[in-house]
Amino acid sequence: GGLGMRRKGDPNTYRIGPGPRVAEVDVWERFASYALVNEPATSNQIEVMNLDTGERKVAHWYSIHPKPVSAIYTALNANWVFWEFSEPAGLFGRNLKTGELVTIAEGPWTCVRLSATTTHLVCPSIDKGRIFTFDLAAPTPVKLDDGGALQTQGYLSIDRMRLVWIDYRDPPGQDSTFDFGRNGGEVYLHDFTTATTSRLTYDSPDGPRGKIFPAAGTDRVVWSEPPPNTD
Repeated sequence: GGLGMRRKGDPNTYRIGPGPRVAEVDVWERFASYALVNEPATSNQIEVMNLDTGERKVAHWYSIHPKPVSAIYTALNANWVFWEFSEPAGLFGRNLKTGELVTIAEGPWTCVRLSATTTHLVCPSIDKGRIFTFDLAAPTPVKLDDGGALQTQGYLSIDRMRLVWIDYRDPPGQDSTFDFGRNGGEVYLHDFTTATTSRLTYDSPDGPRGKIFPAAGTDRVVWSEPPPNTD
């Protein structure tokens, strides 16, 4: 167990990190953020690691007693490390340059995945059924192109410039819920450089097909869906 990586062009896999209990990993260029579960399990911490040198820095330490506390996700960009806590519930960040600790948003958000661009924190929220962005200059939650229906599985592109997700605004998906009461679903893309949103698939309304796990590269978007002629 543990955290591993493979450099481009290198067939070897390298184990990194201090031990087997590393979770909620994000990577920005040559750095990784993660939640480290200490043993004995009386406290945990959010760390940032230089993947070239192995140098580790603690961004936040927290006790898990008397109440159990967990970091649900971490996210990283050039200047900040972020995490979501279960208790006290909320989204938090620490400036990697100044050490400033900030509360991005209070209360439960239950992000499916927490990720960051150079200017925004992105949270596809299970509780709220929408994708939210937080401008790091003034972190107020903003719904990302809300079409009035469920949005799920928001993933940033490799260059962190675009976000893809599954959106249920198109008939017959408007009444879909997170807990698998879904019908249809189309792939949407938001470009942060132009502040524009595009619909990429057009099965609905005539032939709606379920879709999951969208991902964006530099010049294409992929996703998974059932084989033809299956329910």
